[in-house]
Amino acid sequence: MNSFSYNTASPELRSLPQIKMMGRLIVSDSSRHKLPIHRNPGIEICLLDKGRFEWTIEGSRYVMYPGDCTFTLPWQEHGGTQGIMDIGQLSWIIINPDIFRLDGRLNLGKWSSIPPAQQTWIGKTLVKAPRPYFTASSYLKLLYEELIGEVRGQSPWRKSRVNRLIDELLCTVAFEAMNSTLIRKTSFDIGLMKSKISANIAHSWTLDDLEKLSGYGKSMLNQLVRAQTGYSSMGLVTWIRIEKAKELLLKSGNKMSSIALDCGFSNSQQFSAVFRKHTGRTPSEYRKRR
Repeated sequence: MNSFSYNTASPELRSLPQIKMMGRLIVSDSSRHKLPIHRNPGIEICLLDKGRFEWTIEGSRYVMYPGDCTFTLPWQEHGGTQGIMDIGQLSWIIINPDIFRLDGRLNLGKWSSIPPAQQTWIGKTLVKAPRPYFTASSYLKLLYEELIGEVRGQSPWRKSRVNRLIDELLCTVAFEAMNSTLIRKTSFDIGLMKSKISANIAHSWTLDDLEKLSGYGKSMLNQLVRAQTGYSSMGLVTWIRIEKAKELLLKSGNKMSSIALDCGFSNSQQFSAVFRKHTGRTPSEYRKRR
């Protein structure tokens, strides 16, 4: 899909005052797209489709990656950390509520079918969310695509469909923001990640575990780890296991089966095969070096 941008003067939004702005931008040259720190008179929801974007929200800097969703509230300052849109693809919508207070009081307007108590829950959840970003679910991405289709459509149920989709979008954003454990950092600390893996080396580490531990998606994490170590994410775990096993083989009299389990291998046979692949020796041969 090509870039597009609709505002209140666009034909697509003239009969939809609850949407202040909506669009998708494909950026191939950052110098052409300025994004200074600003406020929007509404609830802005952004989905990063491609690229790596550096955001500043209320003075805090974040590096966002594909699949991330950010949200900002009417009183919050935000924009590109360098004052520009980074190279990539970004989708966004600005929803225009009748009332949204700092204490979380939210009144979307007559167009919404969400009960008042639930609107208040959405408002308070967004205000109290621990972070202004999370990893968007496939459902959330689908909602946005459906919303684009309805905004552009000509069906007699267009308004009611748009209203329902915006309601569902807000509920989903609030729910996912509330339950997110994602923590994005401005720099990748490979040392911290290695120390956390080493501290629990017997754990059966998975890619999902590493994603939660690092705050990066699997693909991006793999790139970052490989750039600093030469290993894949799981390859790094194996390397840490082998290094710990070497230490135990030389400094302890523990049985091979015990060392295997202590280092996170499922059994001594797997331990021996992996150890030999990485060192050229079996664990027994390596121990004889003492």
